[in-house]
Amino acid sequence: AKLTIKNLEPSDVAAYRCEAENKLGRVDTKCTLTMHSKPVITYDGALRDAQVVKSGSSLILSVNTSGAPVPNITWRLGEEMLSSTDRTTIETTDTYSTLTIRDVQDSQGGVYSVTAENVVGSDKAEFTVNIRGKPAPPRELHVKEVYKDYIVLTWEEPEFDGGSPLTGYYVEKRDVTKKSFVKVESTDNITRTLKVTKLVEGKEYEFNVYAENEIGASLPATLPGPVKARLPFDPPDA
Repeated sequence: AKLTIKNLEPSDVAAYRCEAENKLGRVDTKCTLTMHSKPVITYDGALRDAQVVKSGSSLILSVNTSGAPVPNITWRLGEEMLSSTDRTTIETTDTYSTLTIRDVQDSQGGVYSVTAENVVGSDKAEFTVNIRGKPAPPRELHVKEVYKDYIVLTWEEPEFDGGSPLTGYYVEKRDVTKKSFVKVESTDNITRTLKVTKLVEGKEYEFNVYAENEIGASLPATLPGPVKARLPFDPPDA
């Protein structure tokens, strides 16, 4: 006797028994059918496009997996193998695996990969993740010109735009006798100089300059100390 199963499927994996019987009695034999199959990874089609994640939010990548024996699953960022930490969770079962990173940082952008491997073979999927955050502060803020009722500030663009194009800059001022800064004016993303007007001669002022993108504003760029509004030929301490 022979049993042939064509187009074997996972549902065919089971225990089988063969019986033979005549007038003198009955005998049987048993066997267990196991099946080995190469791992297969599937996932939502939306993950085929680059994923854009805001800095400080959560990144979630999830895939479905199959294969026999049940494949071993590994996640990587570039060449670095990932494991569960206080901010990273990897949940893996016989049928799926999910990578979750909470409070994702700018440095965690790149190409993520997941590999499923067993004795038959392996499968791999890759996902591009771009992190968008606030820009770094403007660089090299300094005073270009001082007069009795205005001061001209200049600065250079930030070292890092947060992964999103800069939309502009804005400037704050504070009379050192006051507690709070007030917003003076904004510029576009190309203009990196501003004439701060309506100052009072003899008063000292502090300034903050911020870079902005679609995510938000940077930390401020500051001067080493306050600047006095004065005529250019007056002594500095006048």
